Amino acid sequence: MMRRYAYLICLMLLLLCGIDFYAQQWNYPEDMLNVEYPYYTTVKFEGASPDIADFVTSYVRDVDTTMDGTYYVDVWKRYLSHEEQKPGTEIVVDKKNGYVRITTEYSIDFDGKDHIYKTIHEMCYWNCTDGKHKLFALNFNIMTEGRYLEGQSTGLSLSLYDNARHIMWDIAEYELGVEADPKSEEESVITYWLPREGKDIIEETHYATRTETVKLVWDGMKFEKSKK
Repeated sequence: MMRRYAYLICLMLLLLCGIDFYAQQWNYPEDMLNVEYPYYTTVKFEGASPDIADFVTSYVRDVDTTMDGTYYVDVWKRYLSHEEQKPGTEIVVDKKNGYVRITTEYSIDFDGKDHIYKTIHEMCYWNCTDGKHKLFALNFNIMTEGRYLEGQSTGLSLSLYDNARHIMWDIAEYELGVEADPKSEEESVITYWLPREGKDIIEETHYATRTETVKLVWDGMKFEKSKK
């Protein structure tokens, strides 16, 4: 009899914990999910669900290549058609871990000198714990002579993917906890680094004499800042 009471008490506690978990679980706001044409991209894929290559292919299809920092579009198209890449280009496509990195180097001649620039584009995605969405990220950094630069298109962009409708659309990064907050009035440049392994994003604030690092911890739906 005592065992039966103990079992019932444990079962009730588990149910209460489950109710409390679902009550506290954060969900995407409705205004973030109500998206209509032409503000979304259809993701085409074969099989049960898209992989990182499917996401990148769908994303670059709508990129305005007249803007700065879109070299990765040409690189990706060459990758898809099995063409030889231009000199100074490196591409990593890790389908197992859902990660892509495209690096290009080029020189610009001014002041009578050649200045070498390096661009780094990263892309990855996360499965959301609501079972209804995935989150796709595009990250762009540029550097020269050992220092990072802030450009027209540098930084992190996020897109939400609907598993049922097979579409994704851009969302504001701050809505999911990604918002740079330098604690100094000094001149600075913010860079992000996407995970090839693991789930967390690294945010770096580069000042003239130091770099401050913060980890953006993925909780399954959004990010929470934590000192690295």
